[in-house]
Amino acid sequence: MSHHPTSLTFMSRHLTVLPLLTSTAEIGSTAAKPAAALGRNRRRRMPRQGQSSMKFRTILATAGLVGSFVALGVSAPTAQAMPPTGHPSASLAPIAGDFDGDGKADFAVWRPVTATWYLRYSSAIPDRQQQWGATGDVPVSGDFDGDGKADFAVWRPVTATWYLRYSSAIPDREQQWGATGDAPVSGDFDYDGKADFAVWRPTTATWYLKFSTRIQDQRWQWGATGDVPVSGDYNGAGKADYAVWRPTTATWSMTYLNYSTGVDGEQQWGAAGDVPVSGDDDGDRVGDYGVWRPSTATWYVKYSSGIPDRQQQWGATGDLPL
Repeated sequence: MSHHPTSLTFMSRHLTVLPLLTSTAEIGSTAAKPAAALGRNRRRRMPRQGQSSMKFRTILATAGLVGSFVALGVSAPTAQAMPPTGHPSASLAPIAGDFDGDGKADFAVWRPVTATWYLRYSSAIPDRQQQWGATGDVPVSGDFDGDGKADFAVWRPVTATWYLRYSSAIPDREQQWGATGDAPVSGDFDYDGKADFAVWRPTTATWYLKFSTRIQDQRWQWGATGDVPVSGDYNGAGKADYAVWRPTTATWSMTYLNYSTGVDGEQQWGAAGDVPVSGDDDGDRVGDYGVWRPSTATWYVKYSSGIPDRQQQWGATGDLPL
């Protein structure tokens, strides 16, 4: 099979809505710029369709999916000493979201052996540490309560259960969604200002969504086996789009959820071995392309607004990318 996105049969633009999924059984069992980072941008920008207060960032969250790490050339984590303040130096999972509510994604890493989050804010407030989760969990960020700040969330592969610690004062929450072997992702797919629960099934390249407010769940096929799911609002329409990153070509392929036109897009950014991360880093309400390079623990960001690309070191060589 060809690895170029345009040659795949999955490039359908027609949404398929299926009956309500009520159980796991129903959704299945079981410091240089990046090489070739300046490839031709074939993205077709869609008209803005309103504003959203939702600020979120998503990342491939496949801790426990060892096969995915092997495909990306990543080693499993090993226990190390606690990192010094402001510079994590143990096995960590890069992840980010707008944790301070300033409209820009922050850099964050999660340490599996201690289930501790290390945050570097985009604003001037001091870095932060927060314990949430347990060894073996998968960290996932998103604004699940709609207060404009990312919440701490983990997904437990053995039970396919999400555990949320909200940024607001409301009680913590548990939610079962997905199945062992899935990859959890988050994003506001229904434009209600709250992150939805979503998983991507590598064996079928199918997304399964449990909306925060809508009753009917949804599934959508986008991607191919070997791809990496990276949802985000890439056209500024106010809702998350389905997107995948192909490691063999470091190419992003997304389908914009503009139901009137369904225009797809494509962007090359990163290099083989990188870990894709999506978020609104410049605060323009459009998702940016980002990758994290394990060999140097460096983030590389291509902004949607056209401002100069950025690189930021956060983490350390040997960290576990999720």
